[in-house]
Amino acid sequence: MQKFLIKLMDFKKLNLVRVYFILAGYLPNFINYKIPIILRIFTFFRNQKSIQNINLKKINFYISDNCNYFFRKRKITIQDKQNNLFIHFFLNSYFQNYKKFRNQISLKINSQYFSTPKYSLVHNVLNFLFIIEEKVSGQALNKAGNTVVERFLDIFFKINFLKVSLKKTKKEQLVYFELKKSFDRIINVLGKNSQLFELYRRCNSPFEQKIGFWPTSLNHGQILPVNVLYNKIYDKYYVIDYEPESMGYGPYAYDYCFFILYGSSLLSTNYKFRLKKKISKIFKNKKYQKAFLSQILWWARNKSLNTKQITKINKRSKIALTYF
Repeated sequence: MQKFLIKLMDFKKLNLVRVYFILAGYLPNFINYKIPIILRIFTFFRNQKSIQNINLKKINFYISDNCNYFFRKRKITIQDKQNNLFIHFFLNSYFQNYKKFRNQISLKINSQYFSTPKYSLVHNVLNFLFIIEEKVSGQALNKAGNTVVERFLDIFFKINFLKVSLKKTKKEQLVYFELKKSFDRIINVLGKNSQLFELYRRCNSPFEQKIGFWPTSLNHGQILPVNVLYNKIYDKYYVIDYEPESMGYGPYAYDYCFFILYGSSLLSTNYKFRLKKKISKIFKNKKYQKAFLSQILWWARNKSLNTKQITKINKRSKIALTYF
């Protein structure tokens, strides 16, 4: 086991070196910001390539030396201040459906009050996910007032609940299976006295069958208050942070429930009361009382059940129960 972990670590390091080598080809040779020494070395010896970017209406441009560099858990992000762009380089192989899902989400979200950043993929020989994205300006909803946040939910509620698949296909069957597997794993840890089991019971215990089908919809997967920016000048909400591991088809109303559970502290008492009435009515008519349960289980399906994650599951289950 120890040898396997060492090999895995070596593979991750090798992957990182490959990412640095590709990225260095687009960075300027003389840079005025802090980056890892190996990336600095690669940058010094490689010729800077131009980027062709039709989506952003810039046929050819170079990443400037006026940048900020951020190393995150799953990606490297560089803010190009001169071109007003973000460069996202994911540390895993290319996600084939990224463009498909992201375009579908943009088509679904873009409206009078909602927008998504323009972006372009940069192709590379090793098929890493390399994205050039415009920087959009605005205030994150976690720092905005109640009125801005609640208005966002009112508008997003209509968008998020418009399209849902009720077909009994492999997609809906797979979502049911993943939710059931996640529930069984978590309950083995939390037990039947937990907030999650109480939520499960209130939803009429939906995972008693080995095979079932669950309503699905296309989801962004990371619609949190910090990932929505409000631009007061244009009166627009911009949804950002498109992670390849999160996007795609999942349980119905996943994004909407995720925002409510994660941003509950940003909502006023009066709005929560109105929201409860609205949700109760819609869930009753369409029989989707299980939307909050499925959000918690889908989010937790790949999470390690450490103390921090268990606390989050219990907290969100407790919040979800207040809407029943």
